[in-house]
Amino acid sequence: MSPAGAAMANVFRTVSPSRRVGLVIPASALARELAGADAVSWQVSEPAAMSSADTVVYVPRMAAGMDLRPDLLHAADALTALTQMRPGHVVVVSSTAVYGATPHHAGLTAERRVAAGSAQPIARAWQDLESLAADAFGGRLTVLRAAPVVARGECDFFARLLSSRLAFTVAGHDPTVQFLSPRDLAAAILRAIEEGPDGTFNIVPAAPITLRGALREAGVVRIPVPWTLHRLSRFVLRRLTGSASADQVQYVRYHLTAAPEKAADTLGFVPKDSSAAAVCGLRGNVGPSVGPSHSDPFGLDPDYIRACDRGFLGFMRRKYWRVETQGLEHLPRTGGAVLVGMHRGFMPFDGVMTLLGVVEGTGRIPRFLIHPGVGLRFPYLFNLMSKLGGVIACQENADRVLAAGELLGVYPEGIRGAFTMYKRAHRIGPSWRNDCIAFALRHRVPIVPFVTIGSAEVFPIVGRIDWRWWKQYTEWPFIPITTPVPLPSKWHTQFLEPICVEREYPPEAAADAAVVRAIGADVKRRMESATAHLLSRRRSRFVGSLLGEAQP
Repeated sequence: MSPAGAAMANVFRTVSPSRRVGLVIPASALARELAGADAVSWQVSEPAAMSSADTVVYVPRMAAGMDLRPDLLHAADALTALTQMRPGHVVVVSSTAVYGATPHHAGLTAERRVAAGSAQPIARAWQDLESLAADAFGGRLTVLRAAPVVARGECDFFARLLSSRLAFTVAGHDPTVQFLSPRDLAAAILRAIEEGPDGTFNIVPAAPITLRGALREAGVVRIPVPWTLHRLSRFVLRRLTGSASADQVQYVRYHLTAAPEKAADTLGFVPKDSSAAAVCGLRGNVGPSVGPSHSDPFGLDPDYIRACDRGFLGFMRRKYWRVETQGLEHLPRTGGAVLVGMHRGFMPFDGVMTLLGVVEGTGRIPRFLIHPGVGLRFPYLFNLMSKLGGVIACQENADRVLAAGELLGVYPEGIRGAFTMYKRAHRIGPSWRNDCIAFALRHRVPIVPFVTIGSAEVFPIVGRIDWRWWKQYTEWPFIPITTPVPLPSKWHTQFLEPICVEREYPPEAAADAAVVRAIGADVKRRMESATAHLLSRRRSRFVGSLLGEAQP
């Protein structure tokens, strides 16, 4: 997100005696960084002199009153004028806002994924800017999608947020974000000029930070405000107080992180400053203050997990539901594995209880794939699922977790499995997908099936209400008819013996539909058999122990 400025200057730089670079950029902290860069000589010039530039860098001016949106009218005129020069190479600075701020934001988003935010005005504006540039320059174009740049003296949304005394955030939402320092964006632009590659690249720091952590680093007092009041400000308060619009506030409501690997591999660009260091630059500090300088890119917080187990969730696990767990010896103590389970109950209690049990029994934190409609759309549930390590269900995230040697938890029936009617709660439904099998094959890790009985009785679904608006808003398949409070059912979780697919199949087997289907059928058979065995031994839904019973 380029810092907003009042005026635009045209600047020249001689890269070599035979190559000239023109820069079209608003007056900003970025311009000051480029002007003061070592071994760089910038010369102010009139627009007519741009006719001799071989490479042009365009940083868009921001729209007045809409701090996160580029001025598309100005961009269209400027890019049209630049086409008259016929430059051999054009660098356009875009923004990671192009990915949108929605519960579907997968985290560490790769350059090819832009669909999630296409309906949002801010994201769509950045997509339109990139389309204008592509139409004007075609294959001679490098697009740099920069994380929000924060700098002293600027007036854009994030700079104001982190420079003020008070910050009004969204209650129940503490997203993970990335902030870029002006010197790192300047360095990325110079790398793009020198390398001259075609394509799109995320320009982001490797170390992200939570919004709460960023405000703490900046010395700003955070005031959580319900989302409804932020929406009200769009129509009333903004005109009276000049506060940010609801569209802008969305960008501090959901995760906003992008993947840095492509820029590192192709441009050779690795930022020097972490997100925390960029924020500290607002206070004139050289580096981050003492304390945590970054967070997990998906929001995982081990301290939060320990606090949950000491608090309410620990009480529910040990006293209210009295969760019994067996088979933890089947989980590997190092390296990756795919944990495959049956998710029952429209609230994610079974996944949370399983996670806490694995942490207590093994010291490892499994990363569960979650549906945004269940885990990230609602306040406080957003914080809970993010800080417990939940990640949006997609292949990229699954690959990233397993490549890092972590445990990946998967419920292959998806959100429809969570909304299974109680009379069918202990049978695997038709919504089962075998993607988890392909994950394990591709990364050569074992599959560890597990089953839980008791979770379906917490909120037994005995009926449904189909309301179109509700389904669109929540992405739930229906409104469940169930009890008004969670029932004190007795839980039993059993991890089964691992299926070591890595010993029998090569990674290429992940592309063989027949192999994947056969392994998936075996996993389902084992889970159904274990569930039937536990149910046959259970004498009551609310009392009784099954630990020590023979395995099926």
